[in-house]
Amino acid sequence: MKSIGAMRNELVRIAEIKGRYAKEVEDMEWAEQILPFLRYPDKVDDHDFKLASAVVGCIDKWLLTQNLGLPWQLKWGDITRHVQSKRAQFKRSS
Repeated sequence: MKSIGAMRNELVRIAEIKGRYAKEVEDMEWAEQILPFLRYPDKVDDHDFKLASAVVGCIDKWLLTQNLGLPWQLKWGDITRHVQSKRAQFKRSS
């Protein structure tokens, strides 16, 4: 019975590690798509719109986690003005 319990605990530990590795692989695959765009945006082809989809997905996730105090119908200008104001605040405080 001890061996069965130990085996069960080991399988749980392995499943947790596998889940963490799967998340890390997903993050690396995302980075593989995004990083070339961030470094050389003018040299990245996106014929199948995978990159655009990944970027929009990131923005959607980011917007949900922010308390911007902006109306639901955001415009890019609103976002860039907000980000620029936060950057200016950060530069002043550092």
